[in-house]
Amino acid sequence: MFNLKVYEITGERAILDSDGDIVYQKLLNAFSNNEHVELDFSGVTTILSIFTNSAIGQLYKHYNSDFLNDHLKITHMSPEDMLSLKRVNERAKQFYTSPEDTSQFLKGEIFDE
Repeated sequence: MFNLKVYEITGERAILDSDGDIVYQKLLNAFSNNEHVELDFSGVTTILSIFTNSAIGQLYKHYNSDFLNDHLKITHMSPEDMLSLKRVNERAKQFYTSPEDTSQFLKGEIFDE
C-alpha cells in the first residue's frame, strides 16, 4: 500500500485547490498502476472542501465508488472533516454520473432560470 502524507504537500492547512490537484495527480498515478493508497491526514489541522473537491472529488471522473472504496483509505481525518468529505463525494458522484443534469440545476440556481 502506497502511503501519501497530505501534510508533506499542504502543511497544516489543506485549503488550496492547487494542492488538491497535486494530491489528485498522485492518486491517479497510483491507481493507474492498480496500487492501493492510504491518504494520511496526520498533522493537518484545517481541511476545506475546495481541497477535497480537487483531491478526491475529481476521482469520480475516472473511478466508481466500488473502486475507490477498495483502493483508497483515508486516515487521521477528524469526524467533522469525514462528514464534509462524504458530502463532497456525494456531489461529485452526482455530477460525474449526470453532468448535464447538474449543469442545468446549477444554471437555474445561479441565474434563477
